[in-house]
Amino acid sequence: MRLHFFLIIIMLTACRKEVTIPKDVLSQEKMAEILVEFHLLEAKIDLLNISMDSATEVYRHFEPQVYSRYEVDSVQYRESLAFYMDNPALMHSIYETVVDSLMLREKNNRID
Repeated sequence: MRLHFFLIIIMLTACRKEVTIPKDVLSQEKMAEILVEFHLLEAKIDLLNISMDSATEVYRHFEPQVYSRYEVDSVQYRESLAFYMDNPALMHSIYETVVDSLMLREKNNRID
């Protein structure tokens, strides 16, 4: 679950290049929305103060609901994530949106 911190570090050190996003890859906007949901889910689970094994099970229980809400499946999400990971400048842009969204929610005391 702490993989996202590692990803941010990689993105900050990457150089920029022009990339065409394939049609089967989720848009940057949708990817950002899904990542916000996953970060919120992780935060809620952390608040439960349960063991890592239990936290993983809770996460796995709610993960499909996030996919369903955004009308994507785990394969499309993971392939899109892999594409953006291979293109750090795009991932950096996505995470700028994610961080802005999470900060706005925090400011408004909303984690729903």
